[in-house]
Amino acid sequence: MIRAAIDIGSNSTLFLVARKDDKGQWRLLEEDLIPNGLGWEMTAAEGLSVDVQNWNMDILRSLKSRTESNGAEAIRAVGTAALRTASNSDAFLQKVSDGIGLEIQLISGQEEARLTYLGAMMDFPDHIESVRVVDVGGGSSELVLGIGQEIQEAVSLPLGAVSLTKSSIASQPLSSEDMKRIEEVVAGELQQLPESVKSASGSVIAVGGTASTLAAMILGIDMSRLWQYDPVPVSVSAVESFWQRFAGMAVPDIADLPYMPPDRAGIIAGGTVILLGILSYLNTETAILSNKGLRWGLVVDDNIR
Repeated sequence: MIRAAIDIGSNSTLFLVARKDDKGQWRLLEEDLIPNGLGWEMTAAEGLSVDVQNWNMDILRSLKSRTESNGAEAIRAVGTAALRTASNSDAFLQKVSDGIGLEIQLISGQEEARLTYLGAMMDFPDHIESVRVVDVGGGSSELVLGIGQEIQEAVSLPLGAVSLTKSSIASQPLSSEDMKRIEEVVAGELQQLPESVKSASGSVIAVGGTASTLAAMILGIDMSRLWQYDPVPVSVSAVESFWQRFAGMAVPDIADLPYMPPDRAGIIAGGTVILLGILSYLNTETAILSNKGLRWGLVVDDNIR
C-alpha cells in the first residue's frame, strides 16, 4: 500500500509519500517542504489573494502529479490554521477541487492535534507511559496528552510562528524590552490551557517546523536528511539559548546560518519563543525533537475524521 499526505500549513506545504511493507511498517518514499505564503499573504477582510491562491494551485498541481508518479493509492490532503482562518477558504478549496481534482479536507485544531500525536508516536511504538506532544505550527500550536498510543486530551491554540511574528515582531534584532514583551504575550496565550495540561507528567515530544529546524542545527545537517536520524533530545536551557541567539540577530543574518531553511529565517525567533514558553509551562527540563507529525499521522491513520 502506498499513501501520500499533503499538509497545507500557514508557512509551508509538507508532502509525504510512504509505502506499507509486508511487516506493516511504513517506509518513506519521498517527502518535501515547500513555502506557500498562506499565513503571510492573507488579510482578515479579503482572505487569500488571487496571487497566493494561484501560487498554491501550482504547488498542489505539482504535488498531485508527484503522488501519481509514486503510484500512491490514496492522497490525503488537509488544510490547517491559515485555511481555517481565511474568509474565502471554501472558495479556494472548491477551486482546487475543480481545477486539479484534489480534495482538501479542512480539519479542526482538535483533529490536527490527534493526527499530529499519531505521527509523533511512530518513533515510539512501544512507549507505554505518559507522553506530551507539542506542535508549534505557523498559525496554531497543538498540545496532546497521551498514554502510549492512546490520546487523553488534545488542545489547539491560535498561536503560531507566523501569527506571532506578524502580530508582535516588527523587526529584528530585538531589544531586551521587546523580548520580555513577546515572552509575556506567549505566556498570556498559554493561560488558556486547562490545568490538566499544565499538571500532566511524562516525556515531551516536539514536532513541527521549529522543532525540525532546531534538530537540524543541533545535528549539523540539512533538514531534508532528518528522516535518517533518531529524534534529538534537547534541554530547555538550549532552547532558551537558541531564542536569545535568534532574537539578537537580523533576519538576513539568521538566513545565513548553517542549516537554516530560507523560509524559516523570518519566523524562527517566534517559533522558538513559543516552544520555549510551552516547555516552561509544562515544567519540563528536556524535550525530544522529532521530524514526524501531522503528515505522518495522515499516512498511518485509518480513521480520518
